[in-house]
Amino acid sequence: MNPRQPVQFCLESLLGEIPIDEFLDKYWDQAPFHCSRNDADFYSGLVSIDVIDEIISGTELRVPSLRIVKDGVELPPDQFTSSCWNRGSRISIFQSDLVFGAFHTGATVIFPSLDRYHYPIAEMCQMIRNSFGCVIQTNAYLTPPACGGFGAHWDNHNVLALQVSGSKRWRVWNDPVMQLPLLSDSCPPKLGELDGEYQEITLLQGDCLYIPRGFAHVTEAEDEPSLHLSISISICTFSDIIKGLVDLLQRDEIGLRKSVFLSKLADENIQDVLSKTFQRIGNKDLMQMCEELTQKTYLKQSRALVRGMLAAAQYAPSININTLVRRRPLLKFTLRVENGWLEVRFGGRMVQFPPSIAHALEMVISTDRPVTAVTLPIDCPLDEKLEIIKRMVLEGIMVV
Repeated sequence: MNPRQPVQFCLESLLGEIPIDEFLDKYWDQAPFHCSRNDADFYSGLVSIDVIDEIISGTELRVPSLRIVKDGVELPPDQFTSSCWNRGSRISIFQSDLVFGAFHTGATVIFPSLDRYHYPIAEMCQMIRNSFGCVIQTNAYLTPPACGGFGAHWDNHNVLALQVSGSKRWRVWNDPVMQLPLLSDSCPPKLGELDGEYQEITLLQGDCLYIPRGFAHVTEAEDEPSLHLSISISICTFSDIIKGLVDLLQRDEIGLRKSVFLSKLADENIQDVLSKTFQRIGNKDLMQMCEELTQKTYLKQSRALVRGMLAAAQYAPSININTLVRRRPLLKFTLRVENGWLEVRFGGRMVQFPPSIAHALEMVISTDRPVTAVTLPIDCPLDEKLEIIKRMVLEGIMVV
């Protein structure tokens, strides 16, 4: 029997056989989508109940690393924590016996932003982030048999639910309670009776479910513990772009920074200012402005997944002129010359190089093809090329 090949948890693999373009055209922001793949081990390389058990029992989780919900109500964390002093500050640490006790008596244990401290999930989020260019967060929900978490609710973001272990029943309404909610919108604590048709979907281990923002849903585990991941996708909207463009424009347009007296609004020539503003926006290179907006928001919010940096510090001195290196996968890079330096930005980080290597660096980060110090397209002595290669490895830009 052939060993199972590692799964790359990108958007394409999570959605199964449906093409991405078809998914975006037919389902995104419009309708739920259920991927039933008949592969119980599909998420085995991502996380498991055993891993969650180790996190609860083997680490000192601090508030707010966990949330505990029972009968649709979030319980106060001080029921499950003890306090201690740490360097002059009082901290609250979850007690594993109390957390497990809550779980065994019907409470769902939620791990907010598990992608922040579990690398396989962080890597998955980075791949999805590269597909959408937006903010991604993943929560884990550990639910006891025949129990649920929150009551019926809708989210202000799109959701991909991955059933890692066990199974869970989902009731998802076919029409949105709120049409395309913004991140500033929030679901009321109690929705009351919901009208309209809904789907009853049982997510089996290995399945995936997409729920658009604004669509109400409620869940319940079946006859065994359930572990599922909820990937929150906070997509950019046209209103976000317009607000971002105005933020960029006001740096150069003095008129947008003039005072407006709301008490004398009728006397202000608002219409004229807005007309001139939108005319100026139309005269600018919008794609260039959008690219600048992307760098300002997305690149700062994304993380630089540079696993292996400690090992790189060990083997970097042994790199020679024939050692093959290539750009680090998953990262997106931007280059620009600022104040006499070439700035390489990726995942919230910024590394500076001499501007003379801009062309060569742009070539090596735009392809997966490996290079060596010998083949690096820079007109300089070979020993200098080798030092550049080593520096890029140590900074996390390249890997051996």
